[in-house]
Amino acid sequence: MDKQDTFCSLPWIHACIRTDNKVRPCCRYKGDTDVQFDNVDVQGKTAFDSSYFTKLRQDLLNGVRRPECVKCWTEELNPNPHKKSMRQFLNHRFSHAINRSTVTDQFANVYYIEMGLDNICNLECRMCDSKFSSKLQKRDRYLNKTINKKLEPSWSKFDKTDLRHLEYVKVLGGEVFISPNFEPFIDYLDERRGLENITLELATNGSGIPQGTLLDKLQRFKFLYINVSLDSTTTANDYQRQGSNHTRILDNYNKLESVFERKHLSIHSTQSILTAHTLARTLTDLDKLQYPYTVDFVIDPDHLNIQCATPEYKQWIRESNKGNSVALNMINNHLKIDKYNKQVWEDLEFHVTRLDDYYNVQLADYNPTLAEHLGV
Repeated sequence: MDKQDTFCSLPWIHACIRTDNKVRPCCRYKGDTDVQFDNVDVQGKTAFDSSYFTKLRQDLLNGVRRPECVKCWTEELNPNPHKKSMRQFLNHRFSHAINRSTVTDQFANVYYIEMGLDNICNLECRMCDSKFSSKLQKRDRYLNKTINKKLEPSWSKFDKTDLRHLEYVKVLGGEVFISPNFEPFIDYLDERRGLENITLELATNGSGIPQGTLLDKLQRFKFLYINVSLDSTTTANDYQRQGSNHTRILDNYNKLESVFERKHLSIHSTQSILTAHTLARTLTDLDKLQYPYTVDFVIDPDHLNIQCATPEYKQWIRESNKGNSVALNMINNHLKIDKYNKQVWEDLEFHVTRLDDYYNVQLADYNPTLAEHLGV
């Protein structure tokens, strides 16, 4: 790659705050920085001129592919004709705010905030943990994993930060529509910048829709991007996202579509070894409904990544998706990287068995072929 290819606008204009109060360049970044939200509380935007962030910006200007950005590099090495990498997409979105030819290694201004409000959620997704869903504390204890209690970063730590340039906010959860922090955060944005100047993006699991004063305030934003999570239009979704119901999600999608005017709704589908065999059917169904969609593939944990499946199971996934060329191309692009490992496959068997016992369900009722391959 040449120097142009590694430039990413986010370290110059973006503040990504996760529920653990850590500050990262973006939600995909695989690693920690030397900045905590407390630093922003004290220093304002100058906190982003730390030695770590400065070196990151220098590397991206000098053509260095940082390993922490692996998800975008992987997408670009295996390009999907239907979806740009996040780096490419956001470089285009914020081209008016930042220009590679004029930037220095110092932070510019806060144009974009990505705020993890809390980990309050009502679902128990198999690719998730209690860091992002308070509902999973009991299950994490059952699996002997780290247990994260309620996490609620305080957005008031932006008080000393200049937000006059803020134009885009992405809200992360938990589940935003049940979060007691969502509406107060909107009030804060209104006080600091004015909702009419902000485009809001949010992700919801589709289990409910906003009502009352929250609905009224959402109508005031300049524009809304609402991503509704649906991993399959079959019961494979309900198996992967315990507590979810694919039929109810589609019903709520229609309700959200009818409620808002200045909005773009889309389905976001997260594909794992538990759902990838249904991708062709899912995309065909969504095309018939004329619902826009984006597709992402689980890469962590490894045991849910289809790249780590056996050659035989990968071939079956390909065969299962022959009915939709878009789905098959997505699958084939992702499977250009082969990470099969016997231990990872055994980890999948362990987790499936343990969680099926925990939830009193059977994989064979949702994906009999995978159950047969695993011998469960």
